[in-house]
Amino acid sequence: QDILQDNVSVEWFQNVGVMFCEISEVNCDLSKNDFSLVMKELSRIFAKFDSIMEQNNCIRIKTAGNVYLAASGIFEQDSHFALSLAKAAQECRKYIEESNVNSKIKFQIRIGINSGNVAGALIGNKRFSYDLFGDDVDIAQQLKSGAAFGQIVISWSIYKQVAGSFICNKQESLNIDGYGKVESY
Repeated sequence: QDILQDNVSVEWFQNVGVMFCEISEVNCDLSKNDFSLVMKELSRIFAKFDSIMEQNNCIRIKTAGNVYLAASGIFEQDSHFALSLAKAAQECRKYIEESNVNSKIKFQIRIGINSGNVAGALIGNKRFSYDLFGDDVDIAQQLKSGAAFGQIVISWSIYKQVAGSFICNKQESLNIDGYGKVESY
């Protein structure tokens, strides 16, 4: 039986971190026979990312193809949510670099992290999916898109919380659709 859309329950979260991570294979000359290997590798990578998130008090929200969405400070209050997510992002990048040494398939990673206020909801009426919504989610996604592969790009709101713990370099502000220029590091 279908569940009516009127039953959607929205949760509001303040002061949380949102991370988008995109993984792409470098060796694009793979044959169709290698596709199952790519999927196995991606599954292995996402399983490791889940472990990294858990160890850093973060949580995977969902995956969509080769994109991994995670958050911190969302279901449990965490005054250090930005540090937790930045540390997790660095560990994810390091894992990809180390995996590439012995893997037939080489992967690239790029990450965007932002913080702010988001809404979360279980959406759909037959195949449910939990997702995050809001301007701060959109900005994190676009920061990821503006990152070069191998790079973690963070917003100013994350930077001000992690600057004493991580070496961050200011980069040219990113022009983000709908939001204008966003200061990034």
